[in-house]
Amino acid sequence: MQTLFTNGTMLTMDGAAVARAMLVEDDRILAVANDLRPGDATVVVDLQGRTVTPAFADCHVHLTFTGCQIVDGSLAGCRSVAELSDELLRAVRARPASGMVRRWNLDDARFTDRRPVQTDLDAISRDIPIVLSRVGNGASLLNSAARAAVGLDASVSTVEMRDGERTGWVWGEANHRALDFAVSSLTDDEVAAVARAAAQLAVQEGVTTLHAIEGSFAGQAQGHRDRANRSLQRLLPMLDNLPITVIPLDSQLDSPVDLARIAANGHQVAGGDLFFDGVLGAAYIPGMARAALDLPYTDGFGGNGHLLLDDAAATGFLREAARHGVSLGAHAVGERAIAQFLDGWERVTQENPEVRALRPRIDHGILPRDADIARAGDLGVVFSMQPVFERRSGGPDGQYANRVGPDRVRRTHRFRSLRDAGVTLVGGSDSPLNRVAPLEGVEAAVHHSIEAERLTPLEALAMFTTGAAWAGWREQTRGTLAPGMDADFAVLSADPRDGDRLAECRVVETWHAGMRVWSAADAS
Repeated sequence: MQTLFTNGTMLTMDGAAVARAMLVEDDRILAVANDLRPGDATVVVDLQGRTVTPAFADCHVHLTFTGCQIVDGSLAGCRSVAELSDELLRAVRARPASGMVRRWNLDDARFTDRRPVQTDLDAISRDIPIVLSRVGNGASLLNSAARAAVGLDASVSTVEMRDGERTGWVWGEANHRALDFAVSSLTDDEVAAVARAAAQLAVQEGVTTLHAIEGSFAGQAQGHRDRANRSLQRLLPMLDNLPITVIPLDSQLDSPVDLARIAANGHQVAGGDLFFDGVLGAAYIPGMARAALDLPYTDGFGGNGHLLLDDAAATGFLREAARHGVSLGAHAVGERAIAQFLDGWERVTQENPEVRALRPRIDHGILPRDADIARAGDLGVVFSMQPVFERRSGGPDGQYANRVGPDRVRRTHRFRSLRDAGVTLVGGSDSPLNRVAPLEGVEAAVHHSIEAERLTPLEALAMFTTGAAWAGWREQTRGTLAPGMDADFAVLSADPRDGDRLAECRVVETWHAGMRVWSAADAS
């Protein structure tokens, strides 16, 4: 079937080219031009002056965790221990099919009374495991039943103690084990529901491609265990009938040997959260690993963060990824972690210059050194960034300023500097920490608190279209509106090239494989 879209602005993302009409046949674009005429059997869609862009991609999503917050429930609005207790009591009385209670996005920093602890959860149930993942998934709160089920004995150090007693809070390796337990408890029906929920969140924001970071972080880089990525194996069959394309990033990396498994499974990209360092922003609580900075933190907690891999291990992962032709993504936030990644990749490219074309990626890349910006461009390293973090935590009055001080806060999220150095920028959300909402990311990149680091609207859109397609090895089929490309596109209420109107720009329709998969009119 042919469909002709007329009376609109086709923002092709092929340079600055625009057109007034687009012809689609089945799941492919046939033509994009100013003057296209329908055939006898062509369906005509009048866009009424709206703007069409390539459908967006979100290149850093924890799909399972994102869907879980819908299927299980989010605690983002919870503001007291009493509210939390009421929510958990209802959940326990509902007798969950999985035999445990999971909840997500607990933000104890916003509680108005006090911080919840294990005894509060045990007062609800000492028999049914309860796992509450904190905002950002970097820490969790467990009741005693969950702690016992996860197997957190005295050998696991990342368990919070107060006055010789466990508080129920865990981070690091203990948290990874708790999240593994929570995800493994999902029934098959729940896994399917989680996938559908994440896809629905995506399409209502114009997104038809998700880079899904999936797999156990427990034991990461601690030695080969010859284990399958069970969570990804369970998820993959559920993706076939979704109204989106999911590019899985297998992040279960016990050792570099896992890259052979990933390549054998046909995955061209991997990682996304191979942790070179810790966190900088809202996910941090005392005790967690922090972003590895050059200079000490200024927030009173001391130190300059943590490199989680030594140089040999970091290089080993990159070398093995290159050997198997896999684009490896690593979590690197601070200057030292970013430099460590670039040092390792430079060694690998010196050993074999041909691998320079493999598109390795730094995920987050918040605080690079000036010299490393140019080096990233020279080495062909992609920066997979989440611009909304800058809007959320950047600027002179934001959380980053408290963490790193007034001088370094001017060097976070160097969008313009990186792009001018030839670095391919790709956009994401880090959902569920932030919403899957590319237009919010575009707005954040255009209105960076530091004017010199701002992108134009077209450049920011490229992060979620052409740049994202490049990072996912989909540039031959996604990212632009052109003949032969997939008919994946978003219809917007306003022209996103007007930076002053970005805040009012909304997704009106989302099309995937030539079919409309979401409409604001139907949703209302």
